[in-house]
Amino acid sequence: MKYKFKGYHWVNQQGCLVFPEPKRVAIYTEDSFDSLEEAKAEWIKDPWIEDGDICILATEIIKGNWDR
Repeated sequence: MKYKFKGYHWVNQQGCLVFPEPKRVAIYTEDSFDSLEEAKAEWIKDPWIEDGDICILATEIIKGNWDR
């Protein structure tokens, strides 16, 4: 199991679809970490997730099987 950062942002559209209400979208880091301690240390240094032209503050460290 590895760890990643997770954050959220709100969107009004996806592609050509425009939503009547904004939707909350989860964003994950590309990088994964082998231990929770390593993930915490990296989060303290840089808690931001880059998603295209925007940066989202990571609010969670989650554990998962990211190699699949």
